[in-house]
Amino acid sequence: MIVVRENTEDLYVGKSSRWLQGSGLPSRSTRPEPLKRIAKFAFDLAMKRRKRLAFVHKANILKLTDGIFKQAVLNIAKQYPGVELEDISCRCCNNAIHRRPESFDVVVATNLYGDILTDEAAALVGGTRVVAGGNIGDHYGMFEPAGGSAPKYTGQNKVNPVAMIEAYE
Repeated sequence: MIVVRENTEDLYVGKSSRWLQGSGLPSRSTRPEPLKRIAKFAFDLAMKRRKRLAFVHKANILKLTDGIFKQAVLNIAKQYPGVELEDISCRCCNNAIHRRPESFDVVVATNLYGDILTDEAAALVGGTRVVAGGNIGDHYGMFEPAGGSAPKYTGQNKVNPVAMIEAYE
């Protein structure tokens, strides 16, 4: 299973403001162009694999922001009639990853949901410390252990090197 997530926007822009006394209101960046780009990347990847793509959202609740993501995926899907598309909510996908992991191949999501899903999927094989992740741009990619390299454990013989090895293969 490969989870493709947009890695520069969503709630990870890190902006929030005070709304009412003692309350915060997060800002979420959801622009069509970055979402179309990851959708196209995910569809291209699905074409090279099992021709199955699940797209994960909460458009039933977050009608505007997740609706933009959902529409971007559906628009790109028209260019890939050979790809089987599964429209699945984040909550249902979290459950399904544990019940039927073999049914997933390529999964595409916004940044926050992708972060949650990669942790859920990693739990199936031993956790984030044993899976690799990649940050892939238009010209370059950077690969690393999904849970980070854990430099604070250097020389203590505590960290499993599998994810680091996978990241550099």
